[in-house]
Amino acid sequence: VKEILITPNEEELVNFNAKANFRTLGKKLGKLMKIVAKKISDLDQNEINKIQKGVNISLTINGEVIEFTPEDILLEREEKEGLLVETDNVLTVALDTELNKELIQEGLARELINKVQNMRKEMDLDVMDRIKIIYHGSDIICKAMENFSDFVCLETLSDKIEYQKIGEGSIWDLNGEQCRISITKS
Repeated sequence: VKEILITPNEEELVNFNAKANFRTLGKKLGKLMKIVAKKISDLDQNEINKIQKGVNISLTINGEVIEFTPEDILLEREEKEGLLVETDNVLTVALDTELNKELIQEGLARELINKVQNMRKEMDLDVMDRIKIIYHGSDIICKAMENFSDFVCLETLSDKIEYQKIGEGSIWDLNGEQCRISITKS
């Protein structure tokens, strides 16, 4: 999680749709039910906000004003694009799942770190042993390592990370990008 934003407006995270509660309205409205269901599905955000707050609303149906309670109207939440949303009682949490270029690069750097740590373990290196990393990969990986080399070095106890065409080392898949990695003890 890169950032946490708190907002009192759930509408920033979800779109609300209103539907008639046929269970409470069916007997009460009879033949008007189809017309009422359409009117309820067309409620604007202001009317939906009233329902959320537990306030009754009135609608004019065939010239007659009918009052509806919050129990008469079901509110459905629809996630906004790019968000994963979960609601429990009065709390709604959303995760922004859109990946920008920087997050993708950081993900590649973290994958490289993971692979290097596996290699350290396979080589039976001591936890505090310093290493040198040589890698060869696509332009995407090179750009990620360029931007996150300090982070990679810090996390792997590497004195140096260097791009070089190499024949030795292990070939790894870093989020769909092939990369050859070689490490040596410094």
